[in-house]
Parts: sequence; C-alpha cells; structure tokens
Amino acid sequence: MAAGDAASWVLPHRPGPGGGDQLGGAPRRGGASRRARRRHLGGNAVIDPITLEVARHRFAAIADEMGLVLRRTSLSPNIKERA
Repeated sequence: MAAGDAASWVLPHRPGPGGGDQLGGAPRRGGASRRARRRHLGGNAVIDPITLEVARHRFAAIADEMGLVLRRTSLSPNIKERA
C-alpha cells in the first residue's frame, strides 16, 4: 500500500470524513442517523403512586423468580445452597 493510499482509506463506522454513520460509503437504511433517532426524555416525567407501586412489586417478583430459576438450574453448589 502506498503512502497516498493510506490517507484515502476510511474505516466504516468511524467518525470523520467518509466514516461515521455510513457503512462503506452507503447511507444507513431508514435515512436518519442513530443520533437523530434518539428520543430525549425530559427530567420532569411524572408517574402516579399506584402505578409506581405496581411496577415496583412486579419488578421484585421478576427478580425473585429469576433467583429461583438460577438456583434450580445451577450446577454450582455455591449458588444452589443460597437461600
């Protein structure tokens, strides 16, 4: 590879001219860049107390169930014997 070739060679998915949001010089499918598609969530989101408690208890139940499945399917005695 000659010295002039190295300067014009571009890595896909890298920032800079010819890279960034393009893959091999072709624009992304969907047209918009990843940064443009992101949603900006404000810090002023409000959730009512009932929904918050329902979600909190549901997440706790999911975590408990994951622990039970882990203990039941584990091959390690260290995990199987945990209460």
